[in-house]
Amino acid sequence: MISSWYKTFKQILHFMEQEAIWCYIFIFAIFARISYAKTFTCITNGDNQETIYCNNITFTETDNITAQTEEANVKEIRFINSNIEHIPKKILQRFNKLEKLYVTDAEITTIHEDAFSTFNGLKELRLQNNCIKLIENKTLDQLETLEVLDLSENCVERIEEGAFRNLKNLQRILLYDNDIDNLHPETFFELNALKNIDLSDNSISFIHSLLFSNLKVRNVSLSSNSLSTIDLLAFPMTVEILSLQNNNLTSIINWPPTHVVDLDLSNNFISNVRGVKEIFSIFNILSTNVTEPHPRTQSLKFDNNRLSEIPEDFLAYFTELRVLHLSNNLLVSLTDADFAHLYSLTDLHLNYNKLHLIAEKAFVNLHMLTTLDMSSNDLRSLPDDIFMFLTNVQNIYLADNQINNISSKHFKHTKALTQLILRNNKIAMLPRDTFTNLVFLQLLNLEGNNIKELQVGWVRNLPSLTTLHLQKNSIKFIFKEQFNIPSIQYLDLANNQLRIIGDGFLQFVVNLETLDMNNNGILNLSEASFSGLSKLTYLSLKNNSLSTIGQHFEHTPSLSILDLSHNSISHISDSAFINLHSLTKVHLYGNAIGYAPNMTYLENVAYLYLLNNSIEVIKSGSFEGMRKLEHLYLGGNKIRNISSDAFNKLSLLVQLDLTQNLIERIPDYVFDDLMLLQKLFLEANRLTTLPPMIFNNLVSVVLIDVSRNFLRSIPGSLFQNTTSLSSLNLADNLIDSIDPGTFNNLANLRYLYLQNNHLRTIGDHFRDLQFLSVLQLSNNSVELLSTNAFVLLRSLTWLLLNDNEIKALPLTIFDNLASLRYLNVTNNLISSLEIGLFDDLHSVTHLYLGNNTLTKVDEHVFAGIEKLEVLDLSHNKLQCLNPCHIAQHLGRGIFVTHDGNPWECIFMQNAERTRHVDCDSYVIQKTQTTESGKKFHFDYDYDTAVGNKTNIVETTTSIVKNESNKCVLTNVILIVSFLKINRIVEP
Repeated sequence: MISSWYKTFKQILHFMEQEAIWCYIFIFAIFARISYAKTFTCITNGDNQETIYCNNITFTETDNITAQTEEANVKEIRFINSNIEHIPKKILQRFNKLEKLYVTDAEITTIHEDAFSTFNGLKELRLQNNCIKLIENKTLDQLETLEVLDLSENCVERIEEGAFRNLKNLQRILLYDNDIDNLHPETFFELNALKNIDLSDNSISFIHSLLFSNLKVRNVSLSSNSLSTIDLLAFPMTVEILSLQNNNLTSIINWPPTHVVDLDLSNNFISNVRGVKEIFSIFNILSTNVTEPHPRTQSLKFDNNRLSEIPEDFLAYFTELRVLHLSNNLLVSLTDADFAHLYSLTDLHLNYNKLHLIAEKAFVNLHMLTTLDMSSNDLRSLPDDIFMFLTNVQNIYLADNQINNISSKHFKHTKALTQLILRNNKIAMLPRDTFTNLVFLQLLNLEGNNIKELQVGWVRNLPSLTTLHLQKNSIKFIFKEQFNIPSIQYLDLANNQLRIIGDGFLQFVVNLETLDMNNNGILNLSEASFSGLSKLTYLSLKNNSLSTIGQHFEHTPSLSILDLSHNSISHISDSAFINLHSLTKVHLYGNAIGYAPNMTYLENVAYLYLLNNSIEVIKSGSFEGMRKLEHLYLGGNKIRNISSDAFNKLSLLVQLDLTQNLIERIPDYVFDDLMLLQKLFLEANRLTTLPPMIFNNLVSVVLIDVSRNFLRSIPGSLFQNTTSLSSLNLADNLIDSIDPGTFNNLANLRYLYLQNNHLRTIGDHFRDLQFLSVLQLSNNSVELLSTNAFVLLRSLTWLLLNDNEIKALPLTIFDNLASLRYLNVTNNLISSLEIGLFDDLHSVTHLYLGNNTLTKVDEHVFAGIEKLEVLDLSHNKLQCLNPCHIAQHLGRGIFVTHDGNPWECIFMQNAERTRHVDCDSYVIQKTQTTESGKKFHFDYDYDTAVGNKTNIVETTTSIVKNESNKCVLTNVILIVSFLKINRIVEP
């Protein structure tokens, strides 16, 4: 009764607002001119009393700040994520010991000339992520003690010539991520203390020869600019680190860099390098008069350029170079001279080129090399002695080539080798002694070749080899003499053509811990197949053709994970797992098992996967002895009957999956021992009823899914003890009523799915669900909604009432739903909307009213939906509407779907036909309708919990305000997302 009076009073106020609008505007104008000085308290962090933090404040010149510490102690102030018009000079001068000032993410656009006039001892100034466009002269003149200046992530377009002239102690300047395209030659003039300059992520296209000439800078970053050419003499001799990656460089002048230690030129378009000698020869100066350079460079990155060959003398003087990156170029060959002088090189990266020819002595002087990467090239063969001089190499990467032959000659000198990667080549055979006496080799990868046979002795004396990859080959037979490698711990034989596994085929690999034999077509195993593998902890035999499992694993007592999924297993011996006391995970899904196998001995198994088999009955004692079982998956079987004590003593079980079976009835007390169960899946069975006390002992359960059954009713006491329940899915049943009090004890419920049932009336069943976030009631037969149906659901964010038979929405039905964001009442029989109906929906962004019988809508009904972005009014019986009024009430633009109505007013007829309509002048441009395909998708969180009908042809109009306050309609494709529209959408 009170709510009805309240609604009536709001309607009267609305009328008064319309009559007295100019009075309100006048009053607002008066108050808008009054401002009040505010005081903000900045906090300290723990015991550090020298730093104060001012977070998320809106600060003007008249405001003040105080600190939770003595001002005399403060050395550092941080304004973060605030809105500050100007640097608060007068306030900050009280902190006379201030050394560091951070004003980040504060929307500062300008710095006044005297902003820092009182900052005598400031050493660090960080103004990153603001909106500063111009750095003017004199702005920073007072900061003579400054050592670090951070102006990154602003909008700086120009720096005046003398802006930094007084910063004599400046050591580091950060200007990255701005809009600088040009720098005056004297920008950094006489900044002799400067060591680090970061100008990356700008639009600089030219570096003047004087820009850095008088500096002693060590680190210069110009990455991600627009440089097309670079003269290395533009940088002073002090530069040690030079970053020029991600530019548009096509050539380099005055090569090599004699002083740079770390040079990064990757991700450019360099195809030409002009050395000092070449430049002198152009001017007919004898090269004998040119001093031979001695570069100090230790790291040179030339990745992702366009070098088709290594230019003459390109690397001739780099005797101190240690790391060289030439990957992702166009190199086709390597000569004897290319790396001849790189005596100190340790890392050489040549991957992702087009190499197909390598000279036999290409690496002749690379005695210090430890890593060689030539993967992803076009190599078909290798010279016999190509690695002869690489006596210290530890890692060789030759993956993804076309190599068809490997012999003992290739690696006989690489005694220090620890990793050899030959993955994805065309090697067909491994002769005797292919890999011999590589005493430090730990990893050998031969995956993805054409190996059909392993000769006895193909490996010898590899005492350190622990990892061997032979998957994706064509190996047909394996016997123990081929694998006399006791050190191996990881062996991958998956995706070969093994059919029969003999006795003790790996008995010499006594330290093996992981064995993968997936996808081989293995037909059977013997009881001695895995003899000798006492340390094996992981065994995968999935995707084979095994039909029977006997005592094949009695020699693997350490086995922890056994995967037998996707075979053809129909019989498992009672003693199959008798000695596997260490087993924790058993995968048996995707077989033809017709009964729950004897797992009595598996006292340590925590995960048991029996999905997608042919099990029909879960008998008493099926899982007896499995006291540590936590996850039991029985979905996708043919289970009809479950013994009442089937799950007895499984006191640690946290997840039970019985989905997609043929269960018609569940025994009353079958879950009584499962007091730790958290997730119970009964989806897609044939249940018609649930015993009232079935969930009585599930005090820890957070998710119950009984969707896609044939339930007609829900007992009122069903959930009385499931107080921890967070997600409940009752969708796709035949439920036509809900007993009072059914959900009374579900105070923690957040997701409730009742769609696709036969409900006709929605009463106050949900009144105790104070944390409910998603309520799905679509596709029922609801005709009547109680006025108090949702009144206490203050946490509700998604409410779906679509596809019902609702004729009217009570005026107070949505009261107090302040958190609601998505409301869908499409496909009902609603003929009218009362003013005030949506007044409490302050957070709603998406409102769907389509496919109803609305004949008239007062635009004011949407005035209270302050955050509305998408409004669907399609396929009703509306004759006239002015969407511009809706935008005016909201003060911003929204998307309106309006097709399928019998519009009679000219305004909406124009909107129906056109893509772009000016609400004031009715300018018509062209017609467009759009088709959006939408589908319903169900999940357990609200972000993916809802959808719309399929194959809807609709016209959607975007209403915005342009700069002259005109409303504009634009037909666009409906975008169901959070959009902020603040300008005219271009046609």
